[in-house]
Amino acid sequence: MEGDQIDRIASQTYVCWNGTTQCVQMYGKHLTTRFFNDFDASKPIYVVVRVDNFGGLYPPAFSPTSVTVYYTY
Repeated sequence: MEGDQIDRIASQTYVCWNGTTQCVQMYGKHLTTRFFNDFDASKPIYVVVRVDNFGGLYPPAFSPTSVTVYYTY
């Protein structure tokens, strides 16, 4: 995939706790939230990219992603 092809995909990105129902939508590159307060920190955190339109491309689309989670007590 060429570098500019990712711009043609219409998608929404979410950070989710322990599945895909407890989610917060991301806008931009960073997210700070208290949504996950009091949730079990041993459960997984997921980055979910929901594609609305592939913009002429065909699945699959690769979206490199990394997450750093900071917990405070």
